[in-house]
Amino acid sequence: KDYSGAFVRMHSLTKVKIPATKEISSAAFVDCRSLVDIFIPEGVERICRDAFVSCTALKEVSLPQTLTVLERGVFYNCTSLEEITIPATVKEIGDYAFFECSNLHSIYLHATTPPRITAITDTDGVTVYVPAEALDAYKKDFNWQKYNIENNIVPNIKTKNEPCSKMTPTLSLLPSPNLRAIMI
Repeated sequence: KDYSGAFVRMHSLTKVKIPATKEISSAAFVDCRSLVDIFIPEGVERICRDAFVSCTALKEVSLPQTLTVLERGVFYNCTSLEEITIPATVKEIGDYAFFECSNLHSIYLHATTPPRITAITDTDGVTVYVPAEALDAYKKDFNWQKYNIENNIVPNIKTKNEPCSKMTPTLSLLPSPNLRAIMI
């Protein structure tokens, strides 16, 4: 089901549990300024363009092992995002995926073949951590050369494959000032 733009500017939304699906729709959660907890289940293969733009309270995101594509601007202007771990299954990271993420300091990549990118972040001081055996491949890849790439410091993939705690068990597609969480 396409939820493009469905939850734009729901400023009171703090938690979201994405249902079993193959993709998260474009601009689905744009400007959900209070969103801090997102449950993205295994099975999600693509996060579409601008899905979480300006979710400024979002500090951490756990991506599923089934993910293959992060489209353009997915986490643009997520100013509280400090680090992100990207599973080995990701083959493409769209332009501006992490632009304007002013607190982003670490990107952990598990892929031994560098994902396709052009420009993913404009934040100074971001370190990209890759598997030791992939360090040369990243450093030789023209689009990855502009980033500070380090090896052998890749943590285990963080997963949150449990439902968000204390979630409201109802779905509301109409904006409500009291809406704190949704399950779609």
